Amino acid sequence: MEMEGTWVGSFAGAVVLAVFLYLPGFLVLGASRLSKPIAAACSPLLSIAFYEIFAIVLAKLGIPCSWWLLFTAALLAAVVGLLCVRAFFREEAARAGKAAMRGAPADWLSLGLYLGCGILITGVFFIKNLDGPSSFAQLYDNVFHLAVLQSFVETGQWSTLTVDNYGALTGAGPLNSSSGFYPAGWHLLGALLIDCLNLTVPQAINVVNGVLVAIVFPASMYALLDTIFPKVRSVVRFGALAVMAFAPFPWKFLIWGPLFPNLASMAVMPSAIAVFLLLTRRGIGRRGRLALIGIFVIGCFSATATQPNAIFTMGVFLAPYCVGRVCQYAQERGVGGAKVFMAGAGFALLVLLLWTTAFVLPPLQDVIWYPRSAACSKIQAVANVAFLSLSSFSTQLVFAAAVAGGVFLLLFKKQKSWMIGSYVLMAAIYCFSISSEGFLQHFLAGFWYSDPPRVAANMVLCVVPLAAVFLAWLASKLQLLAERAHSALGARVIAIGVVGVIFAVGAFAPGFRLIGIGDISSAFTEITDITRAQYSLANGVLDEEECDFVEKAMNLVGKDEVIVNAPHDGSVFAASTKGLNAFYRSINGYRPDSEKSESVLVRNKLNEIATNEDVRRAVRELGLKYVLQLDHGEADARSPHIFTYDASHWRGINAITDNTPGFELVLSEGDMRLYKIIDE
Repeated sequence: MEMEGTWVGSFAGAVVLAVFLYLPGFLVLGASRLSKPIAAACSPLLSIAFYEIFAIVLAKLGIPCSWWLLFTAALLAAVVGLLCVRAFFREEAARAGKAAMRGAPADWLSLGLYLGCGILITGVFFIKNLDGPSSFAQLYDNVFHLAVLQSFVETGQWSTLTVDNYGALTGAGPLNSSSGFYPAGWHLLGALLIDCLNLTVPQAINVVNGVLVAIVFPASMYALLDTIFPKVRSVVRFGALAVMAFAPFPWKFLIWGPLFPNLASMAVMPSAIAVFLLLTRRGIGRRGRLALIGIFVIGCFSATATQPNAIFTMGVFLAPYCVGRVCQYAQERGVGGAKVFMAGAGFALLVLLLWTTAFVLPPLQDVIWYPRSAACSKIQAVANVAFLSLSSFSTQLVFAAAVAGGVFLLLFKKQKSWMIGSYVLMAAIYCFSISSEGFLQHFLAGFWYSDPPRVAANMVLCVVPLAAVFLAWLASKLQLLAERAHSALGARVIAIGVVGVIFAVGAFAPGFRLIGIGDISSAFTEITDITRAQYSLANGVLDEEECDFVEKAMNLVGKDEVIVNAPHDGSVFAASTKGLNAFYRSINGYRPDSEKSESVLVRNKLNEIATNEDVRRAVRELGLKYVLQLDHGEADARSPHIFTYDASHWRGINAITDNTPGFELVLSEGDMRLYKIIDE
């Protein structure tokens, strides 16, 4: 059955990816003392780590990766892990900690609700709006993501330590060196799918993102809420509706940037936090705690392998919890009064010291000090938080009201108050990221490039549980009112239904116009409109006509011939989505310290090949025979190019015309040209 570029292939890919993500990890965690639903939800933490570790090992050994090799290795590691876990918990000493480690009884229904909401809402607001299974967003960050994934496919090198975007051209391309460390866990998942089912690169990306948003993230959030509220089923289950309703995450990351690696890290991060919360519980036993520490460390590795800033997000979310736990521990040891406060303050200072240490680490300086201008006033930033008008989306009033209600309930009941601390910390970091400049902005938000959308996305960890708390409380109050007219069961169904419908309509309803008043905007209408626009060739730098021209050019010259291109005209996307053997596969990085001198000559003076011996020598050295132009005659126009385009960097390629000596016209359509280089 045809898989490449078809919806059948995409749905088959989703099933296969789910197996890749959940089977190896569940073999290990299912044998632990974790409840089976929690073990299932946390399984990607181990599976991703297995794949990444084996990819690194194979790269060191010089062995190309393949899906069956990695999957088999992961399964073997999982079987070994399963045997070790069973042996580890065999002794009676571990049995005392069994109940505490499990937390609440197994609740497959709640996990099913999260998955059901995730799949349904992802289908409506993402999959349905794609312009075909192989559509892709022609955005700045996707130049790199697409190229890296294509490089993985070409080379079989999937290690996060040796990532490059030139594939088979590595060593023969324009740069002296194009490989190095990059958190490529997300790219590895795409490579597994392509190698297994022969999907297209964009198709695999859509499958990976669809599974992360529809399955991995909701399941991960289930693990978090089930761990925070182990005895309150209603809160956990209302979280299933709230988890997909926050516009800044996961939706913003699909249509802006796009921030796919960050999407992957944040999808698995909640389950890692859940594991940490479990390991700090009382009564789980020494062996249970050691096992959870091991799972948490592996989970941190998986999150780091996709995007390291996940570690700092976890730190912010957990810091208030840890301070409270230290105070509680001190009280349990008979410490009272000011000493309890001093214990908590001491731990808070330790967290601040660790944060400061990370802040001055040399490898992070380019990220931390990324220049970012203030986008609004501090009052506006606070208003954005209060009304959830974040990441340039319209206000989410119903969601914001539920979050505010959750805050007041926790304050009033004096329960889980550390969650309010996490919310306040996240909100403060967001406010400084968007409304200030200078040291504080970078100190607080620098680990996320001081980027408001990335920081706003972190708030999903706080707002979903808070909203769930309020929705569960509201349903309980409505149930009391309804019991006067109905049976207890009927009243419960009515109360849950009313609260669920009100929240769902308020969160997901499309925008509309009130005649004579104006437009009523909706965050999810904006998500729908932007997704349709971003994932359409009609709105991209590389359009459908150019794709057809590229395919004709490849048929004429063969797929192995290296073709000189000016990447900003869309050919950089043709390289990663159509298999064009383009010489330039990046839109930046052409600096004196990294670019070959021959490449500099090609970019600046290729049009002089008939009269310039240095250019001829450079072309021979690089083995170049053809030139592609997708925007012929529009060298100085910015609109047909990616927004970072600078015509002066590509004048040697763009200056070539049908009459330029040293070039023979091979193919011509509209403003598109393919030339053969005549080196005589």
